[in-house]
Amino acid sequence: MAHIGRKFGAYGLQPVIDGWVLPRGTPEAIAAGQQNGTELLLGSVANEGTQLLPPSTPEALHTMIKQWFGTQAEPIAALYTGTDPETATVAEDQLLSDYTAAMARVAAGLFVRQGHPAWVYSFNRAAPGSDPVKVGAFHCAELVYVFGTQHTVDRPWEAIDRQLSDVMSSYWVRFAATGNPNGPDLPEWPAYDEQSRHVKDFGSRVSVGPGLKAAPLFEAYLSTRLPPVKQ
Repeated sequence: MAHIGRKFGAYGLQPVIDGWVLPRGTPEAIAAGQQNGTELLLGSVANEGTQLLPPSTPEALHTMIKQWFGTQAEPIAALYTGTDPETATVAEDQLLSDYTAAMARVAAGLFVRQGHPAWVYSFNRAAPGSDPVKVGAFHCAELVYVFGTQHTVDRPWEAIDRQLSDVMSSYWVRFAATGNPNGPDLPEWPAYDEQSRHVKDFGSRVSVGPGLKAAPLFEAYLSTRLPPVKQ
């Protein structure tokens, strides 16, 4: 996580902003009303950091939070703590996971304010055959479900994984074809709005963690990293 402040933007990994092809990042473009798309589907995974971040310690975790969130760090640091390297590493992963989920909600909210529909998801199916804490639903774990490519990965897939893949790939195909993930024989996926703040869960959530308490803190921080929203 200590790497993120130097290599990631406030809204995570971004393409090269060259000022010509890409004049600004996606969230910044949405806030300024300069996006090209008219529908948006985005989300996050429950264990974003397990395969991305190095092990941490209580001291390193607290230092990283201070470096990353600046004057808004202390309330966040109070929610993500550890008593030893193992618990600090788990807290570090949970922090990144909750923060990434907040990014998706903020970006969707910006899109909706521009008068366009958005759908938000959270993928939390732990990778079969792996430690659910140390691996879990890791970065990009949802892609084999979306694209139906489980056969290319050697894991002890279960019937629930194939069923989940069928549903997710159907949503994504409908979205690509029509601009709306909903369709015949699919459970309704309500569009995101800032009243219901609906997020579609894919998988079986094991624990909510501190994410609900941290959400307004993350969203307040993210709002300071954007140009004024065009109404």
